[in-house]
Amino acid sequence: MAKQVFEVNFFGALRMTQAVLPSMKARQSGLILHTSGHFGIMGASFFEVLSAAKFALEGLTESMAPLLLHFNIR
Repeated sequence: MAKQVFEVNFFGALRMTQAVLPSMKARQSGLILHTSGHFGIMGASFFEVLSAAKFALEGLTESMAPLLLHFNIR
């Protein structure tokens, strides 16, 4: 189950981002919007795996943001 949750909530967003980044970099503009909701900010009992996937997505997004600003991508 954990593998499926990460596949959709983290790796799906990662693959989509990797697919659109080359064209955004070429245009020197773009906006990437990842939605993680409440579970990406605060863990929740009984939703441990979903919270972990959303935390991972938050980490990815925060880590990429400063690098992508050089390409005018927000």
